[in-house]
Amino acid sequence: MVSPHPHDMMDRGGTARRSERPKRPERRAVPRLDLPLSGRWAADGRWVHVLVESISHRGAGLSLRVALGDGTRGTLSLDEFGPPIPCEVRWTGDGRAGVAFDLGAGDADRLRRHLARHAGKGGLPTALLPDAAGLP
Repeated sequence: MVSPHPHDMMDRGGTARRSERPKRPERRAVPRLDLPLSGRWAADGRWVHVLVESISHRGAGLSLRVALGDGTRGTLSLDEFGPPIPCEVRWTGDGRAGVAFDLGAGDADRLRRHLARHAGKGGLPTALLPDAAGLP
């Protein structure tokens, strides 16, 4: 039986709406992994749970229920990672935000290894992981 509703009315995942947006060219120097992780964003003595949708050792795309202001500095804590990651909000919109990490070389390398462990659990090809030797 054919549904009387158009596809975009049936699309619970929102892919129809997303496909209408023009695709912006990738500007990142380091590709992000589509690796869902649980975390917490903290700034000014307050925190909120976030879902990390994509991540690299240089930044992350977050999904959250509060609005963040562009340029806001805070920290992102990832489950099982250790110390909070200092970062800055670079863009926001539609319940999402992009943050850039402010990590030293040692901490960035530790984050790369952490992401590699999680990527292996999720079945992502390790070829997508940034090479620690070849990237800043």
